[in-house]
Amino acid sequence: MNISIGDKSKTFRGYIDTGNELTDPVTGKPVMIVNIDCIKDIIDNDSYDRIMDYYENKCYESLINESNKINLRIIKYNTISNSGESMVCIAPDEIEIINNDNNIFIDAIIGIHPKRISKDDYDALLFKKVIDWELETENEYVKTC
Repeated sequence: MNISIGDKSKTFRGYIDTGNELTDPVTGKPVMIVNIDCIKDIIDNDSYDRIMDYYENKCYESLINESNKINLRIIKYNTISNSGESMVCIAPDEIEIINNDNNIFIDAIIGIHPKRISKDDYDALLFKKVIDWELETENEYVKTC
């Protein structure tokens, strides 16, 4: 997959997670989970530091900054083992899913995970339902290559 934020982009490996059904409660968009180290190159150092400060200290104020170059938000979610968790999210400019048959551009939010998601296999958890939907419909937002 390839994520673009501002004038920077990065390509990395994603895993289609059939259990990932996290959506942004404000926009209804699906949330794809990405390891923060994977996107560190495409966000500014200040944003990276503020995101990490949030995860270390649960300090919402660290995310609020009028000079934000990226759109940050917090999404609350539950897991099987925990409830009331929260995740910092970014609304990227573009997400491209790269596939052998065709590439698709999807409209989603990036949830930032502060630790590695997998040891070596992948760097992001993709939202399976939205990928299936984007491939099956004639959504005018979707662009295939």
